[in-house]
Amino acid sequence: MRFFIQYLLWSLSFISILFFYFLNSSLGQSHLGFLIEDFLSKKTYNEIKVHSLNLEHYPSVVMDLTINHEAKVFLTGEVNNYSVDMDYHLFGDSFSFNSIKLEEKVDLTGHLKGPFSALKVQGEGEVFDGNVHYSFTKIPKKIIDMNLSMQHVKSQKVLKFLNKPLVIQGKANVTSFVKIFSKYEKRGKAKIYMAEASLPTLAKNISFSLNTELEFDDIAYKYNGKVNSKIGTLTIKNGEYHQTKQIAQANYRFHLNDLNDVKEFLKKRYYGSLDTEGRVEYDGTFKVEGITKKFGGILSYLYKNENVDFTLKNLSLSALLEQFSYPVLLTAKVYGTANYNLKDKIVLMNTKLKEARFKETKMTHMIQSTLGINMLRDVYDESSFSAGYQNHILSSILKIDSGVEHLFLTETKMNAKSNKIDSKFEMKMQGQELAGKLYGSLKDPQVSLDMSRLIKYQMNRQIGSFFGMTNGENVKKKLKSRSKEFEDKLDNLEINDVTQKAKSLMNGFF
Repeated sequence: MRFFIQYLLWSLSFISILFFYFLNSSLGQSHLGFLIEDFLSKKTYNEIKVHSLNLEHYPSVVMDLTINHEAKVFLTGEVNNYSVDMDYHLFGDSFSFNSIKLEEKVDLTGHLKGPFSALKVQGEGEVFDGNVHYSFTKIPKKIIDMNLSMQHVKSQKVLKFLNKPLVIQGKANVTSFVKIFSKYEKRGKAKIYMAEASLPTLAKNISFSLNTELEFDDIAYKYNGKVNSKIGTLTIKNGEYHQTKQIAQANYRFHLNDLNDVKEFLKKRYYGSLDTEGRVEYDGTFKVEGITKKFGGILSYLYKNENVDFTLKNLSLSALLEQFSYPVLLTAKVYGTANYNLKDKIVLMNTKLKEARFKETKMTHMIQSTLGINMLRDVYDESSFSAGYQNHILSSILKIDSGVEHLFLTETKMNAKSNKIDSKFEMKMQGQELAGKLYGSLKDPQVSLDMSRLIKYQMNRQIGSFFGMTNGENVKKKLKSRSKEFEDKLDNLEINDVTQKAKSLMNGFF
């Protein structure tokens, strides 16, 4: 028994000396710092460096730490082997802790309380060049039950932290609740508001406000949002994104006050408002489909693989021509398809023109006075227009056709760079029949008539009229059988007046 008492007294004396050594000597506290470094590093799964340790008022302690060779932490409060109750000040040019990697300046103050296995953290300060308030519980390798509020933070710095594309620029306000956050788990919801934002790579001169809601469950995201600007609005609904499969989709509705506001993006000046809606999808290939009633009918479109396919139904030809700043000579309902290859800049079009009518213009007045043709009288319900455009060359076929009378422009080549035209034409209207070629400048094209065809037509017409017959060809055959001399006179019939009329007619179209 005496031996046991002696051993106990010796042990208590040794422990007392150790406590005195660690608590009352700087060398002892330095050695204890190494023990704390090892303890905290193992408990937090991070590399903790203790720069200074003050245990004079133990269990209250004061510690100066560095976490993972980056941010510094100044701690004051009570700590033991299992839990802490301390205030902290964390600051540095970068910060990493478990799965959190922050390559931004950080300056935060707050409080730590609870066991290391379920440490409750709250704080506030500056990060992402804005203000932040937060509270959460830190368990091994995870953060749970996090409430986060950020004010006026820079969006691109937040996106960089989240490892997302830096598509949007501006200051944002964020409120969120995160149930779980780790390297492999992310579940929660967030609201994001930006009073003034921009898309530098798309339209850096156009600012807008953004209001969006986001729900995330590990690798699946759902979102809705609205964008407002002085030029229009964009509403996103039923948005979904699957991170592993890299699949995204959403419905959209877009209103633009005036197309002229986006002339830099469209590379051409257009006019009037635009309302369209549709769906955006991404499954390895970006696809946009939608519909608009911009041109009085229904214009649907599909963008995929750098191609835009258009379907035209009951569109107003007048509205289309006015949009592209072309003179409106015809009214019609347009049906058909068009395709635009953005990479090769190729346009293909195949359309039908229903209920086509000529509008009353200087051209129709000139044709009426020159040739006696009333172009406003007929409806050309079997008309069509087919065209292809590449390298500044438009190749087209225009057929204005009523089924009885027509005006055709075929094998047409127009050069938008040199403003030249080369085309064949054929016209048959109200007793007049002309054919030939157009060539030269678009502003002042030259007309070359098919003389043999014109002579034949005029002979038939004039001879038929002379004998009161409509089929001049039959009359001519009878006359040939009677007199070779009379035939020679017919073949040399004067046509100069008709030629001048034809030139006037074709010039009226251009």
